[in-house]
Amino acid sequence: MSASGLRYSARTRGREMCDSDGVFTPFHEALRLPDCFGWNWNALRDCLQDLH
Repeated sequence: MSASGLRYSARTRGREMCDSDGVFTPFHEALRLPDCFGWNWNALRDCLQDLH
């Protein structure tokens, strides 16, 4: 839970996650990741750890 007490969840379709782009695109859209998202595993981890 965030400091504000708010929670956010997103639903994605695992069947469409066949490759890296298939993973990054749904996360980018569903979680509204920043435009500077690096489209790689390290960038995804960084964004998931810091959801401001």
